[in-house]
Amino acid sequence: MDKIGAGESGFLADGLRARHGPSGLRLLLIVVAISLLGAWLVVQAVAHWRAVDRAEARAALLRETTDALVSHTTGDRILGAVSLLGLSEPLLKDIARGRLAQDDPRVLSRLAVARGRFLVSGVYVMSADGTVVAHETAGERSTGRNLAFRPYFQQAVNGAVSVYAAVGSTSRERGLYYAAPLYDGESPSGSIIGVVMFKAGFETIDLLLKRSGFTTLLLSPQGVAFAATRTDWEFAVAPPVTQARIDAIRASRQFGSHFDKGLASALPFEPDADEAVLNGVPYAVDRRTLDWNDPGGQWQLVMLDDISALMPLAHRLWWGAGAFVVLCLLGLLLLDLVGSRLRVRDARERFRLLGAALENSPVSVVITNGDGLIDWVNPQYERNTGYTLAEVRGRKPSIVSSGQTPARTYQAMWSALLSRQSWRGQFVNRRKDGSIYHDEATLSAVLDRRGRRIGIVGLHEDVTERIRAQEELLRRELLLNELLEQQTAIFDNAPPILLVCDGRFRQFNPAFLELMGGTASQLLGMEVSRLLGGAGRAEQFLADAAARLAARRAVRESATLFRLDGSQFEARLAGRSLRMEGVGLASIWVIEDVTEQRAAELAIQRASERLEFAQEAGKIGVFDVDPVTDTVLWSEKLIAMFGLPPGTQVRSTSDWAACLHPDDRERAVAHIAHALAGADDYVRDSWRIVRPDGAVHWFLSAARIFRDEAGRAVRVVGVNVDIHDQKLLEARVAEQLDFQQALIDAVPVPLFYKGADGRYLGFNRAYEQAFGIQREELIGKTVMDLDYLS
Repeated sequence: MDKIGAGESGFLADGLRARHGPSGLRLLLIVVAISLLGAWLVVQAVAHWRAVDRAEARAALLRETTDALVSHTTGDRILGAVSLLGLSEPLLKDIARGRLAQDDPRVLSRLAVARGRFLVSGVYVMSADGTVVAHETAGERSTGRNLAFRPYFQQAVNGAVSVYAAVGSTSRERGLYYAAPLYDGESPSGSIIGVVMFKAGFETIDLLLKRSGFTTLLLSPQGVAFAATRTDWEFAVAPPVTQARIDAIRASRQFGSHFDKGLASALPFEPDADEAVLNGVPYAVDRRTLDWNDPGGQWQLVMLDDISALMPLAHRLWWGAGAFVVLCLLGLLLLDLVGSRLRVRDARERFRLLGAALENSPVSVVITNGDGLIDWVNPQYERNTGYTLAEVRGRKPSIVSSGQTPARTYQAMWSALLSRQSWRGQFVNRRKDGSIYHDEATLSAVLDRRGRRIGIVGLHEDVTERIRAQEELLRRELLLNELLEQQTAIFDNAPPILLVCDGRFRQFNPAFLELMGGTASQLLGMEVSRLLGGAGRAEQFLADAAARLAARRAVRESATLFRLDGSQFEARLAGRSLRMEGVGLASIWVIEDVTEQRAAELAIQRASERLEFAQEAGKIGVFDVDPVTDTVLWSEKLIAMFGLPPGTQVRSTSDWAACLHPDDRERAVAHIAHALAGADDYVRDSWRIVRPDGAVHWFLSAARIFRDEAGRAVRVVGVNVDIHDQKLLEARVAEQLDFQQALIDAVPVPLFYKGADGRYLGFNRAYEQAFGIQREELIGKTVMDLDYLS
């Protein structure tokens, strides 16, 4: 502070001495005139700056208020609730169709729940023609009224969910009407049978406007002030107010009875103007549109701001005086600068002497004059930047500026230098060839005997490589941290993992805690023998795995493990040894509980064995046919029954047809094709196959046909049963019966034979000839039937 005061005193003294002559007085008057002009410009600039700043704040507040209005209306949960009622409430749909009486108690009860939950003043249900068929409200009901003329009803019956601001025709109060279509079904694809609507009060909107702190209006598309922080402006109309406009506003019926007399008050300003004067006070006017999907157009939020207090007279005088003083001091400094030129020449001589000492400096040296213009640079500066002394002399050090140095760096630099202190920091500069480098600089101001700065000496060092090394180190550190975080996330969410160090639990993840049924404090440091069921079992397991772990090979084993509560489970283990400082033997294990899997495999194996036994005992083979791809899957048993070599289960229908007996092939293939083309779900047939060794066998085939929604066969699953022995037995019985019949027919006298129930089983030809009875007439008849026939 002492140095600064001494310097200023010197400047003022020199200025006073300069005034003794005519030229000095003339210069002083010029400085005063320029200072007055500059002071006036400063006052104008400050006023403009405050106006701009206030305009930005006002615009931000207007935007926030508009967003709050949009969020409270179109983004409110009420809009979602009324849409959901239109989709999912059967009672509302029934009353809209006329199936229930108007204001049915059940409907009103359901609407009362919605009104209480969302704190609305009324809930309406309207039929498709706009008649209110149910109205739940604390006040007078509007049941029976027709609201088809309301825009919100017209938008809802056209499928749109909307918010509409209007004055209630019954309540005569302002409100927000949330309307949604009432669909016949439970999706928007159904027909619209009516409209469901919530009416909410306008108090919240008024509160949002008052919260802004400014004079604020909400204008309808017709220019009517629907809400205003000044109550005397409510329902006033933006100029020009004509009778035609008033009639149009009254015809819309949006504002109740406010315009029924054909009269309207006008707002005292144009909403589209940027400024307005009210009672002699200037106001800035800002506006922002509000989209409520109103058929009449967009609403406007208008905000008025009193700007008369932005720059009062006292502030103007204060800023003007301050600027005048500063500019006068700068002018005097400029006058003093003329005299300083001589001293600068002496300083240059000293710089030359110092330059000789700095020629071989390993760092770049830059010396500027009091104005900050370069006087001298050393050869290292030339080598580092590519600029010669001739190219930079008389220019500012910013010749190497890249524009990438933060502004706060320069602010800190000048703050230190102006306070007569040295400054150390870094710049991001650009060489003559365009390459970027990092410059670490130490700047010191050179003062004369009176404490005035006559120059700046800067020592500059190229630290690009050092910074790159630091950045690379930081990048590697960040990468390492990311990898550690990724590994930690994988470890915490992986299957059970256990780290064993010298036979004890060292680390584990949450899945292992859950598997063991214990806490971290219980498991940490526990011997691994506890997991393996005792020291003996642990030694046996480690004896098998130790050699592979020592060879750093992966170990995969299955073992029976034990939880903390003593229960055991079957597990599959995968382990690998690790190298850890201070640990003799470390290994990490992934443990998978396969108890349920083993039980399932055993159950499948047993079921498969039982199926094999059943097929073997019943001579049954299973097949599965895909008619779409013409693929047939045969079981091993069926392949053996057909006498085919094992190993290929997947075949085609042509393979099956090739195995059929030539006499049965055409009939059997046609029967299957007819069943698939029909509508039956089951098919049954018998046919013969010819084995590769020439043996003929009878088979009975029974299968179920699975069809898609169109009735097409998509799968056939069934069995083939070997009935060859049964067919041979039937043939032998038939031959025996034919032989017996031939013997009976050879007897010349009439003979017949009956069953135990008295019904005729047969007779000979002599009986037919004697009584003239055909065989078909008597077989299965009783004696009474025979007497009747006689």
